[in-house]
Parts: sequence; C-alpha cells; structure tokens
Amino acid sequence: MTGAEYAVYKSRFGYSASTMMTQKAHYLGIPLRLDYDLVQRNRFRLYLGAGAKADWGIAARLDGEKIDPDGFGFSLLGAGGLQWNVSGPLGLYLEPRFNWFLSDPEGRLKTFRTDSPFRFTLSAGVRIDL
Repeated sequence: MTGAEYAVYKSRFGYSASTMMTQKAHYLGIPLRLDYDLVQRNRFRLYLGAGAKADWGIAARLDGEKIDPDGFGFSLLGAGGLQWNVSGPLGLYLEPRFNWFLSDPEGRLKTFRTDSPFRFTLSAGVRIDL
C-alpha cells in the first residue's frame, strides 16, 4: 500500500502570555506498507501490515515569517485491520495503526512529532482496492 500524505503541525509556545509565538510546519510524506492477510473469508478480511514512510519538510513559518523547513525524516509504520468488502473493489475498514518517527538529530524544528515520536491512531474509512 502506498500513496501521499500531507501534514501540517501547528504549535503555540512562549515564555509568558505576552510572548506567545505560532509555528506552522508543512510536510509531504510517501508511505510504503506491505499487508499480509491473516484471514480472508467471503467479504471479510483480517490483516497485519508493516512499512516505512519518508517525510520532507516543504514549508515552515514562525509568527508569519518564512523559516527554513526540516529536511528529510523517516518513520516506521505498523497496522492491523478488518475490512468488509461492500462490492467489487469498494470496502469499509477499521484499522489501528502505530507510527514511530525516527527524529533527525540535525532537525531544525521542534514539532508534535519530535516531542511525541510514537503515536497510536485508529482509522476508519472507505477503501478502493486497485
């Protein structure tokens, strides 16, 4: 499984209420994940997946002023899920995922992903299998 992901990390920080600053960082990511079907019966599918994602910092601003974005970043991915195929290539899925961001020691920006490199999410949606 692959695709493209766009993410914006917005942070507010400061040393006092009068010196609050806002930082926005934009990233483009390309994930690559391989899935393995544990069970596939009729219209139901139970699977596990693992992979990696490459992220590129494409733009950043600090209090509205342009700053240099981070360069290249790398994440490890894992997922498990249940899919119900409605008809043909169309399916509904529920998928717990984890993402572990491997921080760049030379990274210029401090964001949510550098402060919390391990994330767990629960995704649900519509999937079209090609």
